[in-house]
Amino acid sequence: MNLRAALAVGAMGLGTVGGILVVSAPAWAACSVSAAKPTSGHVSKGTRSGCAGAAVNFEVRFEKDVAFLPDLPVAYTYTTFQNGSLSVTGNCGAGNGEYYTWVLQNGSSAVESPRVTQC
Repeated sequence: MNLRAALAVGAMGLGTVGGILVVSAPAWAACSVSAAKPTSGHVSKGTRSGCAGAAVNFEVRFEKDVAFLPDLPVAYTYTTFQNGSLSVTGNCGAGNGEYYTWVLQNGSSAVESPRVTQC
C-alpha cells in the first residue's frame, strides 16, 4: 500500500452497524483532478470536479519533457476556483519532443498527463 492509500484509509471513519462494517469516506474523497494529454494543437487542459470546501489556486502547464534535466515550461495559466476546467495553448518553440500537461493546486503538484510527441 502506498503512502497516499494509507493516508486515505486512515482518514476514513470505520464502524459497525448491525455487525456490518461501515466505511464513511471524507467529503474530499469525491474530489477529482485530471490532466488531459495535449492536443495536436498544443492545448493542455486541467479539470477539477466534485470538490467541496474553499477555492484553490489552480494552474495548468504545457511542458516539454527534458531527460536528466528540469522540464521546460512552454506555456501556463492559472486561476482560482472550487471546480472547473482551465486550458492553455503552447507552441513548438522548444522543438520536437515529448510534451505533457501538468496540473498544480495551491502550488503543489497534483497530476500529469501521459507524454505525447509533438512538433
